[in-house]
Amino acid sequence: MTQTFGFGRKDYVGPASSEKGRSNLSAFRHASERLRDCANMRALLTKAKNAYIADLKNEMVRESSGVDLRTLFED
Repeated sequence: MTQTFGFGRKDYVGPASSEKGRSNLSAFRHASERLRDCANMRALLTKAKNAYIADLKNEMVRESSGVDLRTLFED
C-alpha cells in the first residue's frame, strides 16, 4: 500500500512508512509550525516596539515644544 505525504512544498508517494518514520515526520511538522509561530510573534513584537518608540518620540516633542504632531498631520 502506498501513501502520499508532504515534506516541505513537495508531495512524495512512498510505501507505508514505519512508526519511527511517521513519528519523525510528525515531530518535523510540529517543529516547523512552532518556528513559523515564533517568527510571527517576533514580527508582531517588533511592530509593537516600533509603535511604542514612535509614540514616545511624539510625546517627547509634544512636551518639549508644546506642539502635538498628531494634530498637524491628521486629515
